[in-house]
Order: sequence, then C-alpha cells, then structure tokens
Amino acid sequence: MTVFDITATEIKPLTIPLPATVKAALTAQEIDAPEQIVMHLQEATLEERRLPSLVQDDVEGVVMMVMARAEEGTDERVVRELAKKMTASSVAVITAAYLTGELPDPKVVQAQVRRAMTIGRTGT
Repeated sequence: MTVFDITATEIKPLTIPLPATVKAALTAQEIDAPEQIVMHLQEATLEERRLPSLVQDDVEGVVMMVMARAEEGTDERVVRELAKKMTASSVAVITAAYLTGELPDPKVVQAQVRRAMTIGRTGT
C-alpha cells in the first residue's frame, strides 16, 4: 500500500556547518557560535510558498526561511550572521530546499545562478 504524504509531514534534517568567518563575527559580538545549524526540511505548503518570493536578495528574508525550518532553540542572531555571508548560489540552494524539502545539487544550482547572472549582465 502506498501512502501519499498530502500534508508534507515527512521531515529530513539538513546540517549547515558555520564557516569560520561567521564564527568570528559572532565571537566579536560575544555570541556563542555553534558548530552548525540544523534545518528540518519538508516541502512547503501552498501558504508557505509565498515566502521565497518575498526573499529575493534580502538577508531578513533568508533569515525568515531558515528560521521557519530551523531546529528548535536556534539563535536567530546566528542565522542572520550566516545569511549575511551567503552567496547567491547558497541562497538559491536554501530556497530550493525550503520549497521542495529536498537538498538540490549545489553544483547544478551554482551553474544556473552563474548563467542567470551572465544573462543579467549581457541582456541575452
């Protein structure tokens, strides 16, 4: 018997290690820097799908997406510092993971982001 997960209750953990630059910035602010942040991935509901369209290149939007899936007790200040250091490719990966509940291949996403950035500069 196949069960269809209509309410998207299947959850997968995604561990995001904090880079040294983020840890240093947090230490400078006297904030305890964890080794990682854990997101609990699940496919976004129709209601939740609006959030990424609000994000664009906005740090606060990224923080909202990560915090929506973050492990309980995650310090929002840590997520904000991480978001400040994210590249366009990283934001695209997090957005895709938030929407689909699956981690996309980061190399594929990076190639697509680079292509989009090239098209944006050349207009073709």
